[in-house]
Amino acid sequence: MPSSSTSSSALTIRKLEYNEIEQAAQTLVESFETDPFVVFCLPDPLSSKHESSNSDQISPTVKTQRDAYIRALFYFMTYQGTAYTIGDDYGCVAVWVPPGSQFVVTTWSLLRSGAWRVLYQIPIRGIRRTFMTSDAGAEAKKRALLPQSSNVTSFDKSSTSTSSTSTNINNNNNNNNNNTPQIKNDYENHWYLAIIGTKKKSQNQGLAKTLIRHFTEKADQAGIKCYLESTSRNNVEYVYKKAGFHVVEEIVLEDDGVTCTIFCMVRNPGAGPQP
Repeated sequence: MPSSSTSSSALTIRKLEYNEIEQAAQTLVESFETDPFVVFCLPDPLSSKHESSNSDQISPTVKTQRDAYIRALFYFMTYQGTAYTIGDDYGCVAVWVPPGSQFVVTTWSLLRSGAWRVLYQIPIRGIRRTFMTSDAGAEAKKRALLPQSSNVTSFDKSSTSTSSTSTNINNNNNNNNNNTPQIKNDYENHWYLAIIGTKKKSQNQGLAKTLIRHFTEKADQAGIKCYLESTSRNNVEYVYKKAGFHVVEEIVLEDDGVTCTIFCMVRNPGAGPQP
């Protein structure tokens, strides 16, 4: 819950302008610098296998790489969706992709968003693991929102892209009259939470909870699902489940003996807190 010192204006959710993206990115840098996904992609060779959550213990080189990497991800995500903030000084920042839009990784989207630049700033291993994670997440999303999909792909360091046949979600060969409105499936019609993070000084004010609830209420009104992926077990248990999301699949990625677990989560319309 917001603290008594938090002003009502600070709890106003607003869309970020493009010229604010760089400042707002700092919130996500603070939030994700030691996130399991970022650690998996850009491990610190000076740290133990189970890296400390203390960002002060990260080597300067890796810290610089992660900063650039997270900022590039944010620019890429804002190109695909819309960035929002709540709280003072960008206390909490999120990117939501609205129904009818698809979050996809293409050469064009990498170029247009400017995210391609980070490919020259991080090791090849980081690039490989990034695309490994992206491919795994894309297939999991199909399985979660298109239950009839038969696409099942194994992910390891020897295969960082998928070659399975993609599911046709725009089937034009049907017997329905052309004037009959087509009912969209969940894969085409859902709210996707691409990323959300809160500054350390803004935590325990209910900012993430409020920002998530704003869009789950929109989804409830439209009668559609929400979807997200997380690599933080704490966030799964104490943030997303409380917002009505439930885990539909856990994916364990492995590369050179290092693993990362992706929790794929769906929220059904009207869902309350999950156990």
